[in-house]
Amino acid sequence: MGLLRTILRDGGVDTDMFSLRSLRSWRELDRRFAGYDMLIMNVRSYTFPFAYKAAQAFKKVNPHGVVITGGMHATVAPDEMEEIAAFDIICQGPGENTIVDLVKDPLSFPRIVTGVGSKSMADWPMIDRTLWPNPHLSDYPWPLEPECGWGPGPVATIITSRVCPWQCVFCNESSFIPNMGRKPVEAVIAELNYLDDHYGPLGSVVIHDSMFFQQPSWLREWLDKYPRLAHKPWPYWAAARSDTVRQWPDLFEALVKETNWTTVSIGFESGSDSVLNILNKECTAEDNYFAIDLLNRIGDDLAREGKEPPKFWANIMLAIPGETHEDAFDTIRMLRHMRRVMPSIAYYAPYPGSALGYQLIAEGKSMMSKDNYHRFPHDEKLKGIDYKFYKELLKGKYDRDINSRLPSHLRGDSGEYEGSLVKA
Repeated sequence: MGLLRTILRDGGVDTDMFSLRSLRSWRELDRRFAGYDMLIMNVRSYTFPFAYKAAQAFKKVNPHGVVITGGMHATVAPDEMEEIAAFDIICQGPGENTIVDLVKDPLSFPRIVTGVGSKSMADWPMIDRTLWPNPHLSDYPWPLEPECGWGPGPVATIITSRVCPWQCVFCNESSFIPNMGRKPVEAVIAELNYLDDHYGPLGSVVIHDSMFFQQPSWLREWLDKYPRLAHKPWPYWAAARSDTVRQWPDLFEALVKETNWTTVSIGFESGSDSVLNILNKECTAEDNYFAIDLLNRIGDDLAREGKEPPKFWANIMLAIPGETHEDAFDTIRMLRHMRRVMPSIAYYAPYPGSALGYQLIAEGKSMMSKDNYHRFPHDEKLKGIDYKFYKELLKGKYDRDINSRLPSHLRGDSGEYEGSLVKA
């Protein structure tokens, strides 16, 4: 949204922006929509019901207004989008080279538009963060962001690469936008320095790439230039895969130690090889344990030196079709091996656009639909899954089974993970 609004501004189009999250109730929407001739929405699968309701509200207030939609759901589920009469234009795929013409003359386009993206992120303008709504809160570091538990604020959120090239069957990202050239290292550092100069001092950075730890040549350049050219090596959150950590362990260790990579996000998903195979993760449980042991050791080394040890942001998935009780126990055992960890646990959800999601939807096993797509963590998403077992697992009912195959120093109470079930 920040990128597209910057491109629209540079193209001579003024826009406003607000999030539904900023409203206390749907009753406030009519007032916010009054007087506008166009509504542009980014629609993901889990926000589809909200987008549908918002489009209807906009049309009620502005009967002759135009609603333009884009985003992942417009690409992976166009049939569901087309059924909504209030969606006037549905743009599939990337939009940075389409958005200005589309907004200036929407009636010259067909209802379903194939967006055109840039070949490389080097072609993107630097996002103007002052276009983000200002909450006018005394403790909010607008146009930067407050800390969220990954590092001190103010926080700058950036991306250096777009789209994960792997093909996990639970993910629909690669079906949304094609891969593209990565943002040059020096451009990333220049942007951070600019933000530090104009809105800082920065406290930390969130590199929100779906997969930061890829392309070793880029990473080596980051290793060389970030500590030298950045105003300071701000601590940052970024994502990796356990198999790439195992493939390039020396590079991983150098990045953690020398660039202040303090929070390492890894989609471990499961501690069971059979489940990892179901998910087409292309990682093994052995890969997961390699990454865990390596970061544990790096953390111990840094702690002995009086430095902040890195920690995992560990993405874990449960309630996967085909997962046995023992598979789930293996996942909790894997979590127990992480010495410094912030678990992020999810129940599997069959979203359209992903291979497994499409399969389960076609088989009539999905309990989600266009009327109730969401990320609420505790709701049941799939027929045939024993959700009672998983709820009891996260309350510690099966700790005797889990602890029986763990050394005494790793045994614990799984109830501590109950609050880590945060999304679907």
